[in-house]
Amino acid sequence: MLRILGMCAALGLMAGTASAEIEEMTLRYAVHVPENNVVSDSDKFFAEKVEELSGGKIKVDIYWNRALGRQAEMLPLISAGAVDFTTLETGQYGETPVVGFGNSLPMTFFDAREMVTISRGLYEEVAPIQEEMERIGATMIWVRHLPNYRLICREPYKTMADLRGKKLRSYGAYVPIMWQSIGANPVNVVATEIYDGLAKGVIDCAYLPIPFLSSYKLYEPAPYLLDLKLGMIEYAPTLVPTVVWNNWSEEVQEIVREAGRQAEEFAISQTEENTDAMEADMIAAGATLVTFEEKDAFKAAVPDMIEEWAKRQREQGRPAAADAVSNYVRSRMSN
Repeated sequence: MLRILGMCAALGLMAGTASAEIEEMTLRYAVHVPENNVVSDSDKFFAEKVEELSGGKIKVDIYWNRALGRQAEMLPLISAGAVDFTTLETGQYGETPVVGFGNSLPMTFFDAREMVTISRGLYEEVAPIQEEMERIGATMIWVRHLPNYRLICREPYKTMADLRGKKLRSYGAYVPIMWQSIGANPVNVVATEIYDGLAKGVIDCAYLPIPFLSSYKLYEPAPYLLDLKLGMIEYAPTLVPTVVWNNWSEEVQEIVREAGRQAEEFAISQTEENTDAMEADMIAAGATLVTFEEKDAFKAAVPDMIEEWAKRQREQGRPAAADAVSNYVRSRMSN
């Protein structure tokens, strides 16, 4: 906290002496989620901090819900410097298999601050991550987390036997490994189709963090919320195209970095507080909290997901990256 206050004080002095030298500009921030998403508060906070720390010289206009480009268009937009900031779902691109580590793995991170600290360290200290960022032409400004994923189900599943053979919402390369390890059947369903999938019995449970379970009102077709926590992930770091970053003065760069540091702190507490409130709202709206009775057995059944990730990297010809990332993460995890 003292470090942050010291930085803020330094920037406050800078604002009094150097803000007059900062060129007025309006920057475009491409965000892939809607404005009413639980994580969107931290994007608004970041934009406000940039303006505040620049003495009002730099304004950030946020374009919500992919208004500046679809998912498939974001990497070309970054490399061309066609946006000033963007959130990027790093685990969704073939071009970012190493950078996407934190955006991919279930049952790995359970503490928000630890996850954010490790994620930032990967970008700042681990060469294969830095090399991949250089290839896509991006500079990381700040990272955030998505709160623990949970299951909401059509029936009140309480044991491993209850979940065996059930159809559980899945995505990506690693969530299916988790479900198969407990004898369940992974079913890929995009987020916007989960409600109908539950209502029609295509899936028995939805797998998402509380804010998304709540915003999609999935407690209507599936009222049973399991108290089993399935891990946090890194959620779409905020990046600046390197060609844009290099055109900014050192004063502007430091303002943006400090706004990002403060947004990280804000997001850690705000996201968890919002999540707790949303869970209470879901229960008030009719969801039933179900105690899963075999949490330790579930954890024991799921393989080491870091090793699963490293194995996949080795199979795809990236053994050095597999070792560098997995060793860094393990050395900094509390358990």
